[in-house]
Amino acid sequence: MRRFILGLTLLAASPATAEDCPDFALDSAYLHGFFCGQLDQIIGPKTRTIEPDAPVSTPDGLPQEWLGIPAIRDAYRVDPARTLEMIQRIKDAGGEPVQ
Repeated sequence: MRRFILGLTLLAASPATAEDCPDFALDSAYLHGFFCGQLDQIIGPKTRTIEPDAPVSTPDGLPQEWLGIPAIRDAYRVDPARTLEMIQRIKDAGGEPVQ
């Protein structure tokens, strides 16, 4: 039980759960925190500045509105495959991009 509470505490203290994390329109606060943590893991520590208006290629089957979210765009630049998998899991959980 202590591990569970500690895990939730660490998840709540994660930097991705701050205002930098996009709203995925999920009903569950746990899922929102989980996906924010996943997004933070993909992006990792920022070692360079990414221009916010830099062009990003859109892969087949990815709706443009997901790439309109800066954190998703940054994650896609770092690891496109993991980002696409995460987006699919968010969609499966009932989430959608909210800008």
